[in-house]
Amino acid sequence: MSYIQSIQLIPDNYGNPYIKLNHDYWDKDPLNVYIVVNQQTHESQGFVIDVVHAIAKWSNLLKQYSGDDTSWNFNIKTSSGFVITTGLTNERISNLPPDIIIELVGDPTHKCGVLGTTERPTLDQVKPIYSKIVTSCILENEVVLPGHRALFSSSMHEFGHILGLGHAFTTDTDLMCSDHTCINGGMEEPSQLDIKALFYMYGTDGFSGPHRELAEDSYYKLGVSQ
Repeated sequence: MSYIQSIQLIPDNYGNPYIKLNHDYWDKDPLNVYIVVNQQTHESQGFVIDVVHAIAKWSNLLKQYSGDDTSWNFNIKTSSGFVITTGLTNERISNLPPDIIIELVGDPTHKCGVLGTTERPTLDQVKPIYSKIVTSCILENEVVLPGHRALFSSSMHEFGHILGLGHAFTTDTDLMCSDHTCINGGMEEPSQLDIKALFYMYGTDGFSGPHRELAEDSYYKLGVSQ
């Protein structure tokens, strides 16, 4: 049994965990991701690999559970010019506009806790979706580096938002939990709820095909939504 099959999630009044669906913005495959490092916080460069691993993890899981290994692709370019692709494409993105920009930045005024933010696209969005991952923060009046595990987990969570997921509501735990929506906090990898919610929005054939039009304030309920 896979970890996705073994996870038990329970919340709404009928015992069904659910997750907010923020957007189904993406309609192309592959998506171009630029990972940039704030020039004033050079220590952030050491965490680029954690973001790359998080994106590759999402791609691999979506391919695995959809059964479609030709979709769910991302071309990733780092600020040092290194280009990685998660899919079966030779397309390079050096001269292509980014769909997603993820900035790694140290913030000596930021209290340790929430280590990432992601903007939500508007209906007439024409610019890339922007996400920020904090690579240093304040803990007991000292500047600390959260570490690779925390940065990987935060990158996984924020990339879930980038793909269109909101926060999960469950009495157990979930990658897409916030501090206020789950009893036991988050986990490092997507749950059955997260994966199925993305398939509910986009289908199992990747981002580029026709997909469900979401109403305002849409939710996916495990075991209920079809």
